Amino acid sequence: MNKCLISLPLLASFTCQAEPDLTIPKENCFKAVEIVKNKDEQLFKQLFTPVDHIPNADKEITKLVDSTHNKYYAKEYDGIKNFRLVESKLVNYSEDTKYSVVEETYERWGYTEQVFIYYKFDTYDKRHNEKTTMYNKCRFGLKDGKWYMVNLLQD
Repeated sequence: MNKCLISLPLLASFTCQAEPDLTIPKENCFKAVEIVKNKDEQLFKQLFTPVDHIPNADKEITKLVDSTHNKYYAKEYDGIKNFRLVESKLVNYSEDTKYSVVEETYERWGYTEQVFIYYKFDTYDKRHNEKTTMYNKCRFGLKDGKWYMVNLLQD
């Protein structure tokens, strides 16, 4: 009886890189909806990349949260309904340099990886007076073992 044996050094020469767990970014994409719906700046600060070093950061956070809320709940759309995740894509800077936005955030914030969590939701488009389904992505960056929000329900 022939047995196929693989030597330990040969086995050790194969490397297998594990994919990061995307559970947290997916959960936090849902939390982004809560931030926008409730104008929850404290939750935003918990999830977003720390910005303590940026002058007037609190004012900028208020401005971003308010403008995003107004876009989706007052001006352009009539709220976010039936929010759901569609797919996720791990974006590695070294491999996917075609994404200039990824390159910019890698360099600026020092992420080791980014993930795009694509979502869609139903709403009423006030500009066109029709029901519609919106598609976009939440972006998260991994730094020091923690996922940080990179955007708030928009590019």
